[in-house]
Amino acid sequence: MKTQLFTVEEADKLLPQVRRFLKEMRVCRDRVEKLEKEKAVEELSWLQPDGTVSPKAKEQLAQLDAEQKQQAASFEKLLRTMTLLGAQLKDLDDGLVDFFTPCGEDLVYL
Repeated sequence: MKTQLFTVEEADKLLPQVRRFLKEMRVCRDRVEKLEKEKAVEELSWLQPDGTVSPKAKEQLAQLDAEQKQQAASFEKLLRTMTLLGAQLKDLDDGLVDFFTPCGEDLVYL
């Protein structure tokens, strides 16, 4: 894939869209983390004395796992789409995104 180059103005025009991606990505990431904690609690609370998990608990864990995988896939799709626009994610929490621009013979971040 060829590196996309931007002027400051071009990058600025993409920022509203990038902000929407970042917001959605944070939601997906937070949901994945919450589901991971829920799965851990479910596994412990449904653990039987013999160390096994009941069929009902396995079903609930499978549902949590499926939702977690769906959220992770959504996150990855958003990241790919944002990257295809030319934005390079640096820090999701801080919303730090970079764009390449030419500087002489070099490429630098805006």
